[in-house]
Amino acid sequence: MVIPPDGGYGWVVLVLSFLAQLIVDGIVFSIGILLPFMAKEFGADNSRIVLVASIQIGCYFLGGAFSSALINSYGFRPVAMAGAVISAMSILAASFSTGLTMLIMFYSVIGGPSLSMIWVSSQLIIGYYFERYRALASGFSCSGAGAGIVVFSFLNSWLVPWIGWRNVLRVHVSVIIIICVIACAYVEVAPTQVGVFNKPMGQMDSSSEEYYGNFYVHNFMRDSVSRMDTQTILEQYELEPKRTPFFRRISPCCTRTQEEEDEKERPIDEDRNLVIRTDPILREDLFYTGPVDYEKPHSTEQLEGKEMQLLGSAKHTQKATYGIAHIQGYTSDEKKKYPNSSGLESPVPYEERPGQSISRIRMQRRPPINKRHWLQNKIVKALNKLFDYHLLESFEFRVLVASAFFYPMGFNIPFVYSKARSEVPAEYSNLIAPAIGITNFAMRITCGFVAYKLRAWTTYICGGGMFFGGFFVFLSAFCGSDVVWFQLVYGFCYGLAPAVYATLRALIYVRYLGLSKLTNAFGITALAMGMGVFIGTTLGGILVEATQDYSAAFAMAGFCIMLAGSLKLLLPTMVRLHNRMPSGETQN
Repeated sequence: MVIPPDGGYGWVVLVLSFLAQLIVDGIVFSIGILLPFMAKEFGADNSRIVLVASIQIGCYFLGGAFSSALINSYGFRPVAMAGAVISAMSILAASFSTGLTMLIMFYSVIGGPSLSMIWVSSQLIIGYYFERYRALASGFSCSGAGAGIVVFSFLNSWLVPWIGWRNVLRVHVSVIIIICVIACAYVEVAPTQVGVFNKPMGQMDSSSEEYYGNFYVHNFMRDSVSRMDTQTILEQYELEPKRTPFFRRISPCCTRTQEEEDEKERPIDEDRNLVIRTDPILREDLFYTGPVDYEKPHSTEQLEGKEMQLLGSAKHTQKATYGIAHIQGYTSDEKKKYPNSSGLESPVPYEERPGQSISRIRMQRRPPINKRHWLQNKIVKALNKLFDYHLLESFEFRVLVASAFFYPMGFNIPFVYSKARSEVPAEYSNLIAPAIGITNFAMRITCGFVAYKLRAWTTYICGGGMFFGGFFVFLSAFCGSDVVWFQLVYGFCYGLAPAVYATLRALIYVRYLGLSKLTNAFGITALAMGMGVFIGTTLGGILVEATQDYSAAFAMAGFCIMLAGSLKLLLPTMVRLHNRMPSGETQN
């Protein structure tokens, strides 16, 4: 079974993930510096030019859920590399735009989702390499966003007066190409032995059978097929595939090895390597960035009606048990609901168990599967799991969705307009965005430690940080636009809001909805965030154009962020009051 190493090669992946997010988020959230130069060239007012930013970031958030579906079918490395190639080509095309419409189409509509493919791949792969220290690793990895805001804010401010916004976009393209090299390192973790199967007497073909598995990508298992007289979720798998001969590779239709002929006639009672295929989207903790709760070490584990004797140290067996328990269909609740499913007599039909997407097969040679149809099914299943609207029946989740909608309505306004609004000298106004990035970077790492040690306080820390940052955005709408120290203080204080929201929201979802609902919660809130950032940023541009002033836009932004933070702060109280209501009133 795959055991996240919590180190080793994982440190390389962690650093590369940090760099990838530095590049992606740096490009996305520093666009506000380029907008005035774009507007001047195209003769566009604020209400029109702001669409470049609002559509790009809206598509960036919306693309997160769809990128997860692509990862479910193709894996991390292909999706990240495809995102890098598509985004590089689209931004390069945008640099040759002849009008605002062409710029929005290539830079925003195509560039936003493709950059999201890189971000999602770089963030989610951390969970495959870190488990015990996942909170700390995730905090460091996503802090690349804050570092990117600092780096690209300085870079854009320095380059755009010198070479123009078109050449700045071409510089961004050259940096994005580096991600193609980074993505090559996004490889799967190799499986390790975790235990042996104990078989009833009379069915033992040998003293013991080794068990291998990768419950996160492919689960490798060795078992005798002599007892496979019923349907099973296991498929044949070659643990150590032989290298294909050269002549077979260059002319596969003209040669057939003796091994293939023997395989065709191999008796069914011979031992074979078998595989359970599970999709990444079936991992309940795919989007989880908090610490792991392990069970007490034990020596055996029930899996598909078989008793497996776990091997290794206590930490090793704890990780093995955790990996099995958090694959959909192997949860303890499932076992309680279907007590007969662990035995050999009268098993509950696999198709009748909820949440299962692993197909049953018989132990015989299957006809070839249409690969295109298989991939389409995997994408559809992932989207169904991400966007299951039944979760909206939960009162807690409706409050969290409201917070996820109002927060992005305001959060992008400071990134887009802080420099343009400022009346201080340029050498100081160029420091506002880096100030936001510095706080964002530091607080994301800090929140990793908070998630690791203070999970019970995450709701209040997240809500309080959002309210604090939103308050300074609201206050800046009415004073201090010509005061250097206030503009810098405003930047440092606002950077707290996006940091706590990004790093702690997964823990809050798990706290109120449960780990099994986390993937669904991320899918729906991604839609809410995408719509919120598009509406809020566009409305901000309209207010700036209508009033010829930035006060209304920043006041709206501050209010929306404070409202989102207040919903998080009041959520525990609201849940308690809602649970005290009579059932009839609750339904109404």
